[in-house]
Amino acid sequence: MKRTGRLVFVSAYRLCGCNGGVISARAIYTALREIYQGQIVLISSEEDASIVCDSERERFVGIPRASLFQKGISLLASRAFDRMSPTVDRWLIENLRSDDLLFLNGALIGRFARTARKLGVKEVVVLHQNVERDYFLDNYPPLLGFWWAKIAEKNQVAGFQSASLNLFLTEEDLVSCCEHYGQGGASLRVPAFLPHDLEQIPNLQEGTRNKDEKLRILVTGSLYTPQLSNPIKRFITKTWPKVHAERPETVLMVAGKRPDADLVRLSHEEGVELYANPMDMNPLLCQADLYLCLVDGGSGLKYRIMDALKWGLPLLAHSKSLVGYEHLVGTPWVHRYDNEADLIKGLLELVEDSPIPLEARLEIQNLFRKDHGFAVGLDWLKVHFENRS
Repeated sequence: MKRTGRLVFVSAYRLCGCNGGVISARAIYTALREIYQGQIVLISSEEDASIVCDSERERFVGIPRASLFQKGISLLASRAFDRMSPTVDRWLIENLRSDDLLFLNGALIGRFARTARKLGVKEVVVLHQNVERDYFLDNYPPLLGFWWAKIAEKNQVAGFQSASLNLFLTEEDLVSCCEHYGQGGASLRVPAFLPHDLEQIPNLQEGTRNKDEKLRILVTGSLYTPQLSNPIKRFITKTWPKVHAERPETVLMVAGKRPDADLVRLSHEEGVELYANPMDMNPLLCQADLYLCLVDGGSGLKYRIMDALKWGLPLLAHSKSLVGYEHLVGTPWVHRYDNEADLIKGLLELVEDSPIPLEARLEIQNLFRKDHGFAVGLDWLKVHFENRS
């Protein structure tokens, strides 16, 4: 039986942008929009108005930035540190209907699942992007990280325990929440996929590759997060000199937002090509021969891995970076490491085999298309949402 109610999609993450949480939010929303045509309400940052179609504007609720006063009240009450309260609280109380399906994109707003249940809504879905406690403890100074982690965890527990369905991007996060957060609704892993605007696979035959004899190793990501900046600094200081001494034809390229002064200095001293705040990663991906993912902590899915697959690049990644991509480990072009010795060995082996032939790169692109294209996510969501009642 088809649903008669609406899907109310509330996102803790902006839908416009290019970091992992944003990409996941946009992919899920655009797929659900195809399923719930004309019956979907979007509640998210007011900046997301740019991606809302004219026909959907009357069903878009844009949340303005919270004032410093509002943020202070929420933080002092240990309730939240997002912009969603009190606007969303009021909207749910005044507009949510019992036959609606409430989809909360992000466990940081899990508190709204409890609100919806009190209002008599039976179908509440929460997508957990991370184990939020781990994310804040890994990426913020100890005192601030501990405080924010407690707030985040309180929201995640509320969402997990109140939802009728909990969705996760990785099996590791699913198991962790089930073990630590008590009795919740059904829990499923949703496939990670890219939205339409990012899934286009480059035509490698049209790529303009470097004509010099250098082999380029690429690292990308948000360079301002300790989760990435710390392992990059360790790599540049300890590991890169050993690799470069053995294979002097290699070049290390590091690209991402807001590198700090220490990373800028280290890159200059060790001859690393640092690209700060690039507007477009594609020219750098086009130049690269190998992709390296150094993130060795935290939870959630690392969406930058998909960039490597989409561009047909062989990759070496820490086991933590490959959580959610376990099905690819063991294929000829996806390798993992757990310590510095394995990192050096794996990197030198990939350099030895590089550049790989075009046929191999096309094979890597097929791995992406088969496992992470938009159609993969859309088909999965149709199975689980089209007939929810």
